[in-house]
Amino acid sequence: MSKVFISHSRTVAGKRLDPEYHYALASIRIESPYPCVKLLSLAYFKTGGTPSTINGEYWGGTLPWVSAKDFKEFRFEDSEDHITELAAEEATTYVVDKPALLMVSRSGILQHSLPVMVTYKRAAINQDIKAFFPDSRVSVDYLGAYFDLLGKRLLPLLCKSGATVQSINTNELMNLQVPVPPPDVQRQLVAELDAAYAAKRAADENATKLLATIDDMVLKELGIAKLPKPDTSLSSRIFTVPAKEVANTTLAPDHYFDSIDFSKAKYPCERFVERIDIDPPCGLEQITKLVPMESVSAEWCAIESIEDISPDATQGYSTFRGGDVIWARITPCMENGKSAVVEAEPSECFCGSTEFLVFRPKDDKVNPYYLQSLLHLKRFREVAAHHFTGTSGHQRVTADFFKSISIPIPPRSVQDRIASTASSIRAKARKLKADAASALDAAKRNIEKQIVDGGLSAVARFPKGC
Repeated sequence: MSKVFISHSRTVAGKRLDPEYHYALASIRIESPYPCVKLLSLAYFKTGGTPSTINGEYWGGTLPWVSAKDFKEFRFEDSEDHITELAAEEATTYVVDKPALLMVSRSGILQHSLPVMVTYKRAAINQDIKAFFPDSRVSVDYLGAYFDLLGKRLLPLLCKSGATVQSINTNELMNLQVPVPPPDVQRQLVAELDAAYAAKRAADENATKLLATIDDMVLKELGIAKLPKPDTSLSSRIFTVPAKEVANTTLAPDHYFDSIDFSKAKYPCERFVERIDIDPPCGLEQITKLVPMESVSAEWCAIESIEDISPDATQGYSTFRGGDVIWARITPCMENGKSAVVEAEPSECFCGSTEFLVFRPKDDKVNPYYLQSLLHLKRFREVAAHHFTGTSGHQRVTADFFKSISIPIPPRSVQDRIASTASSIRAKARKLKADAASALDAAKRNIEKQIVDGGLSAVARFPKGC
């Protein structure tokens, strides 16, 4: 009910008929001890474009080409895609060749955040990115810091919903009043923000290193100093394969040469299919819970969210129950390590993407968490990738791969220890990242208070006449 309000007709005339916008217009106030100047007076902007994707001479060069997926840090380092200098000269794009603030101006992410980053590197941008070039009154670092700190709160004023995706209203953005502190204050605020990001980055790196120790721990427990890689000498790579094994599969040599070998483990190995059921039936007719592929975390090996689904809409999904291991078989999810144990009672059933392979131990001699740790090994996933089938972009591992391998089966006590240690390591890494994120948020709030006197109003304060 707090968003039920009356707005005078003169405040609506000639503007957007968007309730969220007018609520934000009436309720959000920025009060700063520093003079405020419209963005259009402080900076100009340029928008980019996308070179033709069918022209091979435009792609694969050294010039970064920035799109929304590259907004990961406050300061730009590199992009996933690169174009050639020929594309920069001939194609529709824009090359940023001096310090600039980059902002995502069209993307679904604008539903909840306003991604920005500062670049001092030469780069091209696509049509969904705006590059801002401020004058001498504000540094590009400070302008970036301002939108990084306050962008999420300003979104209701700036964002508009299109037919398919959200975008920034350029007129509202350029008329936005930006506080302009003295240069020394700008430098101090940016230095504090950089330090906060550096602290989070260091914590994240430590967490990543901690997670990387899980593989070594698993192999050490199995008595394998290092999972052996195949001999790559020329003589060893000349081999024969029966024609019946090649028919209807692939002619890629690595598919037949590269295999997973746990024979050096100190525990006996058994054929995978003798210990594990692959894609077993769920055993429950009515299913009301859905696990989408995106809800499975490759980093934490856990199901992060579960959605409700009508029992009538579950046809065509894979099914699994509590205690099963779900393992993403399609690229790039498989290489990234998307897999998890379904943490629920065996009587609870779920449905999910058909790109999950489902594994269920035949008895309690195999701990599903141990099995998941084994299948999550980086070396295991590398080998599995050589057994992809299907067309480019839709390649996947089939159940046949698992029918051809053997896995070590230690005593249950050893499996339990492996599973417990892996869980403990992930918990420590997760806490590291969570604490770092909380510290960054706290630092941002503190820096924001230095820019905005009293912050943004959280309570609607209506202009006179409303």
